[in-house]
Amino acid sequence: MTPNKTHILYLSSSLFLLLAFVQPAIAQQKWTQTKNIDQIEVYVRDYPGLAIKELKTVATFNCSVQTLVALITDISEQKNYQFGCRRSDLLKRTNRFEQLYYQELYVPWPFENRDGVFKQSLDKLSNELEAFIYAKSESNFIPKNKSFVRVPFMKAKWHITQINANTCKAEYIIAVDPGGAVPIWLINLFIDKAPLESVRGMRKSLLKEKYQKPIKGF
Repeated sequence: MTPNKTHILYLSSSLFLLLAFVQPAIAQQKWTQTKNIDQIEVYVRDYPGLAIKELKTVATFNCSVQTLVALITDISEQKNYQFGCRRSDLLKRTNRFEQLYYQELYVPWPFENRDGVFKQSLDKLSNELEAFIYAKSESNFIPKNKSFVRVPFMKAKWHITQINANTCKAEYIIAVDPGGAVPIWLINLFIDKAPLESVRGMRKSLLKEKYQKPIKGF
């Protein structure tokens, strides 16, 4: 074997060993539960490079998977239940399973409100008893508004499963960089209030007539 090939083989083996040790370390990072109220469980863990911890919310809803999907994908309804959301507009529907939307988000004075553009996609399963909804930031889709700080990064996932005929369970994981200066008290406010208030708002929205009608399929 030539010296060059030996060197390449050594580097490849070293890289494999490094990944073998690093990946399990990342995977082993556990969630820490911070709240368990009204059948709403909240967990946090560190997310590399972000000041705000990654959040996981687990909650039950008295509806079908299809109905909860209908609520989450109804962009205009987000401002009525999502914590801090003042405006939610559909910008573009690419197809039945993908859309882009805009939000304005309230931040307490003296800090500036945030806005963001996000892409939402639905991964439906054939049995209609499980669904995944993904969202991620698309901050450059429209020009920035000088009145707001644009959210530079957001990644989220819903995993919804049917428990019984009248109840579904949802797991929501989100990592976000709100942009700009973020004081500790504001981070704690987000962690303490956002998951609980948003789930309670969703449960209230589900009582509206448009979500009471039978929804079949996605």
